Amino acid sequence: MACYVRATEGDGVSRAYRHNLNGSSLERGSLQLEIGEVSLRFGGVQALRDVSAQVHQGEVHAIIGPNGAGKTSLINCVSGLYRPQS
Repeated sequence: MACYVRATEGDGVSRAYRHNLNGSSLERGSLQLEIGEVSLRFGGVQALRDVSAQVHQGEVHAIIGPNGAGKTSLINCVSGLYRPQS
């Protein structure tokens, strides 16, 4: 199994990256991502409050919610684009 990610880099060129999901050296079920009690404010607006989650290898998760619920803010914290307050 493989997945593909398309990214536009700093030079403005869009490149596709292939990730082989079967060739992982990690044990099946091992922890891949842990989000612990993440909170984020924009001025007086609380975008995230104490969000926690764990994703293990082989699991598929979805972040769903209405507009303005904080889905993109959470991903931006995970990727390092935003710094959470806690």
